[in-house]
Amino acid sequence: MIPRAARASLGGGTPFASLLTLALTLACGSSESGGTSPSENDPGDDTSGSGGSADPGSSGAGGPGGADGAGGSGASGSVSYKGPLAGLPSAPGPHIDKINALGDGEWIDLGAPQADPSWGVARGRSWGGRALISSPDLRGAFFYGEGAHAFVKPDGHIMDDLWVYDINAHRWIAVYPGTDTTTFTQQVKDGSLLMNDLGQLVDANAEPVPVHTLIHAWDLLSYDPFEHSFAFLAGNGLGTYYLGGMELMGEGVALLEAQAAGKTAPPMSPWFYDTMEGRFEHHPIAAGPPDVGGYPNFQYVKSRKQYFLGGDGGVAFFDPATSEWTTVADQGPRPPGYDHGGCYDEKRDRIYMGPGTDDPTGSLYIYDLDLATWTKPTPQGPFPLSFRTNDASIFYDVANDVVTIFRYNEMKIFTYAPATDTWSEGSLPDAVKSSYASFNAFYDAQLNAYFVHAAGDSGDNGTMWAYRYKNVP
Repeated sequence: MIPRAARASLGGGTPFASLLTLALTLACGSSESGGTSPSENDPGDDTSGSGGSADPGSSGAGGPGGADGAGGSGASGSVSYKGPLAGLPSAPGPHIDKINALGDGEWIDLGAPQADPSWGVARGRSWGGRALISSPDLRGAFFYGEGAHAFVKPDGHIMDDLWVYDINAHRWIAVYPGTDTTTFTQQVKDGSLLMNDLGQLVDANAEPVPVHTLIHAWDLLSYDPFEHSFAFLAGNGLGTYYLGGMELMGEGVALLEAQAAGKTAPPMSPWFYDTMEGRFEHHPIAAGPPDVGGYPNFQYVKSRKQYFLGGDGGVAFFDPATSEWTTVADQGPRPPGYDHGGCYDEKRDRIYMGPGTDDPTGSLYIYDLDLATWTKPTPQGPFPLSFRTNDASIFYDVANDVVTIFRYNEMKIFTYAPATDTWSEGSLPDAVKSSYASFNAFYDAQLNAYFVHAAGDSGDNGTMWAYRYKNVP
């Protein structure tokens, strides 16, 4: 994303042509393109006693959350959030004590999270094993990606909505309620929604509007704890493929298409939701993402302060400080297929990914970020055949130094220990199995716990479970 200080100098509602000029300047090496400065609340590289670099806000000393996670200050002072997330982190509720008391391998049913007072609850979503993205500084997790194709909620909104699960308060916060199909066409006629000079959908304040940008989450979501920014890799949106509510929105879509006629859309950055500004960002850049294969893994890498993008076609990085993509000359066997599932091991500075189809010879591919090299270790012990995002969730557990995979189609938990290069296998409890529909999950380092959301695809019947692999002495 364009650095916050540079954006502030431009002011709100800046024309996209000016943003393009700034993006090109940064990509060409302007003095403004340096990393995050201390005044921007860089949380630093604190080290956790459990091994590895702790997440900002995790149990490592000096993180924004402090030891109890109730704080909101970074290394250089207080972090404040705007919009629906103002006031986070919440004070810890009584359920936090229950999570802290979990034993090795224990689960607890936290029940349905409290509804947002205006917009209700976040609905279940398929192909969303990684649709929940941990945001430790907020003490929460972003939740994004559509569910059933072309689904329209009873309130008339489609499921391009963005939510945060508030861990401390066990509640849903609607960051963006989604596109209102009942008023969309009138908003276009009123000029509240329009195409700007670069063919991008914006509101009356020239802010980008994410209409139907992702059909599913896949593995295209991440979070930058230094910029306090949720990111997702998607197109400009407003495509009509599986766009719900077209019977109401069709006229408005046609009007916008007419506005866009003759305009050339430039390459665009990933989408961001800036928690400190309370707004979306999607700006023009010099060149778009390289083709690294279908539905790749998009992952923030803290050691580089860049976003990794990897698949069967290669590896690239997006630098939010310069708004520039860089292709890497990687070596070794890449994970084949698409929709791999993956996670980042911050202790060893590497990425774990799976194949796009079941592989009985071994499903784990390891990308060493320093060496730019892929390896495929020979599995020792029972391992999952794949961990695609419709079937599984995968996380690096910094407290226990293991990789955990919930493989929902088998109702099993697989654990990989990098230190010994071995696998082990367990089972989801019967109570969790009986709730199966669509699963979404995230790992919280501070609580040393996994959170698993179970709901019907696009259903409002969700419940949240918490699980601990092992306690740390």
